[in-house]
Amino acid sequence: MNRALKTVGLIILSVCPIFIQAQSSTWTNYRDLDAVKIDYILQNCGEEPNTITEFYFIRLTNKTENPINVSFKLEYYYNGVCSTCGNEEYVFNLLVPANGSIMPDCASLTTTNGHLAVVKRYVNRNYGSPLDRFELSNIAVH
Repeated sequence: MNRALKTVGLIILSVCPIFIQAQSSTWTNYRDLDAVKIDYILQNCGEEPNTITEFYFIRLTNKTENPINVSFKLEYYYNGVCSTCGNEEYVFNLLVPANGSIMPDCASLTTTNGHLAVVKRYVNRNYGSPLDRFELSNIAVH
C-alpha cells in the first residue's frame, strides 16, 4: 500500500510541472483580423504567502507595417451576468507598434499594458466569484 502511494505521488509530481508549463506557454487564438491578431493565455502572478492571482493575459499582435490603434470594450461575466456592460470605464484604445505585439506580464499590471490583464480568480483566497468568461466587443483598428 505504501509503495503504491509513493508511485502515485511520483506520477502526480511528474505531471504537475508539465501542466504548469503548458498553462503558462500556450496561447489561445481569440480573434484574427486583417490587421491584428488577438490571443490570450492563463497566467498566475504573485507568490505565497501573498495572494496568487490567476489572470487571462491578452496579446495584441500588429500584422501590418505601420503602427495601429486597437480599441475594444472589455466585458467581464460572473455567474452568467456581464458586470462591465454599459460601463465606459472598460473601453480601451491601445497603440500597437508596426509588426509588433503588446501584452501584460506580472510586472506591468499597473501600466497601460495592464488593461490587457483580466483577473480570473484569486487562487489562495476565497474572495468573490471566479470569472466565467471575458469578451472583447466593438473591436476596431484605426
